[in-house]
Amino acid sequence: MADSAGAPPTNSSSSTCPGCGAENVRLKNVDGVLICDKCASKKFSSKVRKSIQEAFDKQQENQRRDAYNRRLVITKQAYSALSKGNFTEAIQLYEKYLDVLNTRFKTTTDSLHLGLFDSKKDEQEILLATAVFWDLARTLDRVKGKDKEFRLYLKKFVQFSMGTKHMILSAETLRKYLKSNASAHPKDIEQAHTALRNKMGKCFIAGAVYGENAIETDLLRKYRDNHLMHTLIGRNFIDAYYRASPGIATYVARSRTFSKIIRKILDLTLLKIVQKKLNQ
Repeated sequence: MADSAGAPPTNSSSSTCPGCGAENVRLKNVDGVLICDKCASKKFSSKVRKSIQEAFDKQQENQRRDAYNRRLVITKQAYSALSKGNFTEAIQLYEKYLDVLNTRFKTTTDSLHLGLFDSKKDEQEILLATAVFWDLARTLDRVKGKDKEFRLYLKKFVQFSMGTKHMILSAETLRKYLKSNASAHPKDIEQAHTALRNKMGKCFIAGAVYGENAIETDLLRKYRDNHLMHTLIGRNFIDAYYRASPGIATYVARSRTFSKIIRKILDLTLLKIVQKKLNQ
């Protein structure tokens, strides 16, 4: 399960012994190191034990690296299983992906949070994790006896959407799911949707392009509150923007190319005008 990361090594199936290098042997836990029965029966010197520990640590690190490199394959397999209606297999594979993240950050799924990731370097990883949380939440939503797991994954879906460029997309996903009347927990879904909508502050397009907590988004928000809200033309513009922007922002969040185009337009024109107005 996804919350098992960080547990001490236990008896293992056949593998390579870090003590003698024997392959396809059953390993047992001796003072936190997995070694074969033959090595376990020996009394090694502190120097030899140190070298075995180093070999074991290297082996573990290679296994973690291999699992991390395979995470995209795991999520693709999970999505394929979900598409075919193999829900149990999909859930197991998605939780295996979460195990990889938990091993990387030494966390459990419940304690996994956005602050552990680099918002720029890990942008795609954050988006992938968000999608995994949603697939798990909507799958477990209709499984009896899995209310606790459903709410955990829905909570993580919201947390991994807050303040990101894909927050508008996440909010739209929840809105459509609510509208479909497919949820067994509509109140939970509605609360999650409301939390995201409240966080967006109605700067939909800017939030989708820059991120909800970006300096640029905050600058445009200040211009709205300090200037546009004080004129009739400005208020009419805001009203029209609120009606049209959610659909545009959703498309921006889905298309990296369109997002880059909109960002360049905002950077070269609107942001310069806004900065000039605010500095007057």
